[in-house]
Amino acid sequence: MIFSWTYVSQCIVPKDQQDGAVQDIVTVALQRNELLKVTGCLVFTGTRFAQLIEGPRAGIAELQISIKADKRHTDVTTVEEELVERRRFSEWSLAYAGPSVLVSRTIEETLSKVHARKEHNAQNWIRLMEQFTSSTRH
Repeated sequence: MIFSWTYVSQCIVPKDQQDGAVQDIVTVALQRNELLKVTGCLVFTGTRFAQLIEGPRAGIAELQISIKADKRHTDVTTVEEELVERRRFSEWSLAYAGPSVLVSRTIEETLSKVHARKEHNAQNWIRLMEQFTSSTRH
């Protein structure tokens, strides 16, 4: 069994600094996730972050502390924490393909519902992340 944590948050980085900030997040996460034996997927819409990370419970706990303390976002909301049989993103230390205009509307609508706790269907959101990464695999 592997531990999985999915969260959403509100970006507070000024728009003109977002590209650099997200690139910094991805660069650090790629290295740190590999060391912690964590895999996952990050989605950024320009206003919200959503991430699913999976791995050993201790690695996830370490990342949760870091993520919750990160000053580039606020309102970190846990969508789901669970034990799963297998990794969903085993090929990725961090799947991230950059902001996507095509999926942004769908993601924003989904995240706003999850973030407002109007809808708490994590499995729909996780399937969306899986579909997103399946189209970006190398």
